[in-house]
Amino acid sequence: MSGYINDLSPTQQEALTQMLGKLDSLPENQKTEFDEAFAKKFTKEATVLRFLRARDFDVDVSFKMLADCLEWRVNFQGIGVRNIKPESIQKELDSGKIFPHGKDKEGRPVFYVLVRLHDNHEEIEETQRFLAYTMERGMELLQPPNEKCTCVFDLSDLHMRNLDTKATKFFTEMLEKCYPESLGWALIMSSPLIFQGFWKVVHAWLPAQTAEKVKFVKEESIKEYIDESELLVAYGGKNTYTHSATTHS
Repeated sequence: MSGYINDLSPTQQEALTQMLGKLDSLPENQKTEFDEAFAKKFTKEATVLRFLRARDFDVDVSFKMLADCLEWRVNFQGIGVRNIKPESIQKELDSGKIFPHGKDKEGRPVFYVLVRLHDNHEEIEETQRFLAYTMERGMELLQPPNEKCTCVFDLSDLHMRNLDTKATKFFTEMLEKCYPESLGWALIMSSPLIFQGFWKVVHAWLPAQTAEKVKFVKEESIKEYIDESELLVAYGGKNTYTHSATTHS
């Protein structure tokens, strides 16, 4: 059984029932966060199943993961994830380093990440806000029952100043702990030699399930994941969209 709604084993169904019953034990601010951040977009069942799948349907471990996630969301940088304002991340938005456009072959939103536009000397707090804000935008773009996004990491013209251990560690932990089961594919293009050592470090941080979603691709192989009509021209596709950072779209 896949662990998704309408494809649950009796054991998985029982775990879902138990987990739903535990929601009432959450503090009121976490209940509100659950409803506002998740249940308005997806059903309670779909949201809870994401956390259960991420922890092999261990109810106690999955519930702690969910509670920790909600606590993080409420308390993030003293303002909460849903209260991040564009003006607090203006520099990052203006950089155009991350933007969404099109869908992959499974209908999932695609985000393009231009790593060369990042500088590892930037203020880490603003970078963290920007990454959390971007994850929230990804959630907004999802159309249920689709629960995942795909990312294209463009490593062309990469320099050491673009490689950011702190920001990457934050992102991978946030993705794994607070946005489980939300990554479709991570497609890495134009990987240079200087990325190899950095990748060994990052790979060690990733859970096996996440690491399996990382694919090193070229202009031809990326089309296995994104149709050329959706893929930007810069990556071998036919889509002529050009991102303007000033639109923040």
